Order: sequence, then C-alpha cells, then structure tokens
Amino acid sequence: MDHLDILQKSQLFKNIKSEVLQELSSYFEVKKVPARENIFFEGDNGDELFIIAFGTVKVIKNDPQSGEEKDLAMLASGSYFGEMALIDREHKRTATLETLEATTLIGLNKESLTALCNRSPEISSEIYKSLAQALAKRLSMTNDSLAHYKTIVDHK
Repeated sequence: MDHLDILQKSQLFKNIKSEVLQELSSYFEVKKVPARENIFFEGDNGDELFIIAFGTVKVIKNDPQSGEEKDLAMLASGSYFGEMALIDREHKRTATLETLEATTLIGLNKESLTALCNRSPEISSEIYKSLAQALAKRLSMTNDSLAHYKTIVDHK
C-alpha cells in the first residue's frame, strides 16, 4: 500500500508540498478493520487521525436528548476523520465510527506526529496549517447546518 499516494489524494493534505508528504507518509501505519466493526466509540480517548484507503465508514452520534443513535454521514475512500485528536491532548471522540465493509485505514497518532514535528519546524508548520484549515472547514459546515436546522425549527 502506497501511503504517499493516499496522502496526495486526501483533501486534508492537498496543499502540502510533495517532499513534506513524502516524509509524513512514513509515519502512517496501516489498520485493517473487518466489516461491521467499530473503529472507535463516541467518548473514547482519541490520539489518532485516520484516512480511509479502501472501504466505507458510517459516522454515528448519540442524540443527547433521546439517547437514540443517529447516522450522521458515510465516509468513503480518501475521507479522513479524527483530526481533532492530533490537536487536543484531552480529546474525546465525538462520534462512533463503524465500518460498513472491510476497510483499510492509514493512521497517524499524536506521538508520531510530535516526533516528526520536533525534527522539522517547516513540516510542523505545514501539517498544523492543513489541520487548522480542515477544522475551520468542518466548523463552517457545522454552523451552516445548525443555521438551516434552526430555520426549520423556527418555522414550525
């Protein structure tokens, strides 16, 4: 499996220089998860980012009011999740992720990222800039969704 190829195709790292991606790719590890298995559960401690190399993953969130599980999204090859775990030392997973089919992930844990960033300030800057952009994009999409939901609720 070519980690570099997966990183180059990922939206998360699309703006990073190829030589930085080359170095970064060596820090990712492969994780194979059978179909219908949980990758992690909402509330678990998190310290790893994943990119889906092959497969499909379902994002599930517990509704705090009803306690019911809600399917939020389906993620396919090239998608990423868990980026907050690389930023926040105290991070708890915000959703449960379950594979829908046999899935191959590549993962980068906080310890490996820290080791890489300690070696090179340039690499550190590029990686954290990409992570910040990804988080800003997700926050913007969440705000849009909340505004839309509030409009629907207010008009009932």
